Amino acid sequence: AMAIGAGWPAGPDAPDLDVVVVESDPSGGSMAAWLDTPLSPSLSNVVTSLHQEAGSGATRGTQWATVDAMIRRSPAGLRFVPAPFRTREARGAVDEAQRSLFPLAARVEHTVALLDVGRLDPLRLPESVREAALTLIVHRQDPSSSPAATVRLERLAETVDALDAVGARLGLAVIGAHPFSLAEVVEFTDVDGPAWSLASDPLSAAVLAGRRGVSARRLGRLPLMRTAATVARDLTALLVAGPTGSPIADGAAR
Repeated sequence: AMAIGAGWPAGPDAPDLDVVVVESDPSGGSMAAWLDTPLSPSLSNVVTSLHQEAGSGATRGTQWATVDAMIRRSPAGLRFVPAPFRTREARGAVDEAQRSLFPLAARVEHTVALLDVGRLDPLRLPESVREAALTLIVHRQDPSSSPAATVRLERLAETVDALDAVGARLGLAVIGAHPFSLAEVVEFTDVDGPAWSLASDPLSAAVLAGRRGVSARRLGRLPLMRTAATVARDLTALLVAGPTGSPIADGAAR
C-alpha cells in the first residue's frame, strides 16, 4: 500500500485525485514506526473526532475537513493515517472506522483512500470491502517449491470466492513471477478484474519498513517501486473511468 501510494500519479497532467494511505489492520499498525514519525494523531484519534462530530449534525464536508487536518505526511510526502501499534487499540479503532471513517472516505470527491486491511480472513471479511471501489488482493508467491506455492494459491482462491460472494469488485497483484505466471494465478483463482505483477524486491520492502542509506532517486528505480507505480497509474485510470473501466497492466492475464 505504501509503494502504491508513493507511486501515485502527480503533476499537471495527472487526474485531480488526492491519495491517502489509511492503515486499517486490526492486528496493529507499523507505518508510524517505519516512517519514523510520531504515532499521534492515529486512526484512533480520527475516529474519536468523528464520533464527537456525529452528534453535532456536522456536514460531510465538515467531517472530512476534520479528518484532512489529521492526515499525516511522511518526509517523502506520502499522506497517511497510521493505526495504533497495539492489537487491542487497533482493533477498536478499525471497528469504529468501519462505521464512520471508511463510509465517509468512500463518498468524498477527489480523494482516494488506500485502506491496508492486513491479512484477509475469508470467514470474517471487513465491511470496508463492500464500500470499496476496488479490493486489490496482494498475493505473495512462495518460490521455495511448487507444492508450497500451490497451498497459498488454494487459500487465495478461497478468499476470492468469499469476496465474490459479497459482491466486491476485485483486482489482483501477485508478488513474484515464480513458480507460477500471472496468467496461471489468474486462471486458477478466476479473478474477474485487472491483474498485475509486482516485483519481489526485498530492498524496496526494507526501505519502506524503515531501512536507511538508500536515496530517494535510487529507491524510485528499484523493481518494486517501478511496478507499484504501474499499478498506481492503472488504478487512477480505473477510478477516473468509473465502474465500467477495466485497465489491465502490462503482463496482465486478461
